[in-house]
Amino acid sequence: MRRQLKILHLVPTMGLLSETFVNRRIIQNDAMGITNKIITGKIYNGLNNSYIESITELCNSRYFNKVNAIKYKVFDTFFGGYHSFSVDTLIRNILDFQPDIIHVHFGYPVFSLERAIDKCIKENKAIRMPSIIVSLHGSDVLSFPNRFSQQGNSCLALVELTNVTFVVPTEFLKKKAIINYGLPLDKIVVIPNMVDESVFPELLDAKVLVPKYNQIECANIARFVNWKGHKYLIEGFALFLNKTGCNAKLNLIGDGPLLKDMKHLSTKLGIGNQVVFHGAISHKDVEKTLSKSDIYLHASIRDEKTNQEESFGIAILESIYAGLACITTITGGIPDVIGNFDKESVQIQTVEQQSAEALCSALMLIYIKGYKTDLDYVKQRKLLFSSEAIDKAWNQEFVNLAG
Repeated sequence: MRRQLKILHLVPTMGLLSETFVNRRIIQNDAMGITNKIITGKIYNGLNNSYIESITELCNSRYFNKVNAIKYKVFDTFFGGYHSFSVDTLIRNILDFQPDIIHVHFGYPVFSLERAIDKCIKENKAIRMPSIIVSLHGSDVLSFPNRFSQQGNSCLALVELTNVTFVVPTEFLKKKAIINYGLPLDKIVVIPNMVDESVFPELLDAKVLVPKYNQIECANIARFVNWKGHKYLIEGFALFLNKTGCNAKLNLIGDGPLLKDMKHLSTKLGIGNQVVFHGAISHKDVEKTLSKSDIYLHASIRDEKTNQEESFGIAILESIYAGLACITTITGGIPDVIGNFDKESVQIQTVEQQSAEALCSALMLIYIKGYKTDLDYVKQRKLLFSSEAIDKAWNQEFVNLAG
């Protein structure tokens, strides 16, 4: 009888991003009969899941809570410092838990893991050397070389030390990992991010938006950071309102450092009453907001200062699942998400980056023509990104690594 697989997860911070990209994967692992343990350096706003809470150990890194703001910034810039775990703590967990696989989430902890494994080898620690999966999600690759060059060096070092696979959500990020980190092509696997299908049930009836409907509701889900392009989104929506005079509403879901600025912008443009800032809300409330919306707007850009851009676009996929018309810029991994669609239909509209006018024009087209959801297109996307398909891909990687 085959022994139960054990996976040790290294997660820099358990918060909103981990709920989206980590928790679901680990819960699915449990359903597949895998024993999991999580080590994290920080917990924000609770864990919101009893299983995740039961397997999580808070392990303050050497740098996170013990240095002042200046040192923190220095370590973050040159070493990815606040993402670093204590090497001795990692070794203790490897010895105690005896994992078959160590799964590094968001890439950053590889700096500490590489040192821990190197120390085990040099000190002849009596451990069965685990295989390693490093999940790269976006900023851990795209911000190179500005911030995380050390992560790339550590990734390459792990290739020499043990059996390792790097997992990325899109072909776009795969290419960036090769260019920015120099990772070997045969060590990178593409496995898409997963939408919670229990929150977005099967769409049985097509959404219909009649031409020139006066009560259009638009939505956007994104952190309020520069590369999400909220400025162009709000300006484009304001242009649309001025041209049509319709009583449309824009629902903005998310939190972040630019939230206050965007509230000020909407007021300045005279559309404060028609832009609703929901803040960070639960996945179920996201689905409720999308289900009552007509059009999803996505205005992300490539940030020239940080090199950050969309690595996947899970909110776009969620809007497609909900049957909405979708207007999106084409940046990063978004083409992988939207795939092939009927260019004669107005349901999917692609526009240039950093252009309020382009967003307005696409909105005008949908407003004038209306739309009916292409259910075949929705089914195509759901089949490609189904939990069954993604679970199968992950299970194959686990088998490949653990034997």
